[in-house]
Amino acid sequence: DEMNPASYMMLASMDLSEKDTEGALAEYNALLARRAGYVRALLAKAVVLDTLGKSEEADATYKEAIKSGNPAAYMAYSGSLRKAGDDQGALAVVNEGLGHFAYNTRLIQQKADILYTLKRYDEVLDMSNQIEKVNREAGLGLRTRTYVLMKEYDKAVTAARQMCDFNPKNPGGYLILADVNMSAGRTDDWGKALEEGVAKCGPTPALLLQLGRYYSSLGDYPKALTYFDSVIRSDEKSFQA
Repeated sequence: DEMNPASYMMLASMDLSEKDTEGALAEYNALLARRAGYVRALLAKAVVLDTLGKSEEADATYKEAIKSGNPAAYMAYSGSLRKAGDDQGALAVVNEGLGHFAYNTRLIQQKADILYTLKRYDEVLDMSNQIEKVNREAGLGLRTRTYVLMKEYDKAVTAARQMCDFNPKNPGGYLILADVNMSAGRTDDWGKALEEGVAKCGPTPALLLQLGRYYSSLGDYPKALTYFDSVIRSDEKSFQA
């Protein structure tokens, strides 16, 4: 079927597996001649052009993909500009995407990562305040990470604790709180956060695994192994089910 994009994409993938970039580009171009603006083909073509160092052609192809209004196109183009060292250009593309998809989590994270690189932490904190209005946990998570990067660990702990209090049955908050305390070198609080998570959420594999790593870091390998064994048994039960 000449109108079926899957066959063209598959043939292009086969060409790439054999390092035949020109063959892959020919497949993408053939598909685009039949289905102009097909985003997957445009983005795949742009990546190949990027790899070949054909930056101007890649740039034009990413811009063509962006016309679709697909968030993935903004992500890919921004990522390409970042790899080229153009953080300001990458930020402009992400901002354009967020103008259409204000609360797209991947675009928000991409913008935060760029701002981290530029050391513009205050702007990420402003973002976290806006995000928190529509998704409290996401906003708090972004704020926590920012304070950790700023090495303002007390503020990071406060934000992570708010995550735990907001959704006390979600182990994710306790894992983040534990990670903050680990980064701050607060060994006792690191372990306490994980134990609290188990007490309130039950022995989830993620919490047990981190407890195993915690006790391993303390040199208490027998206790660490009991937690690792619990994770393995839990995985076996899930597989059997």
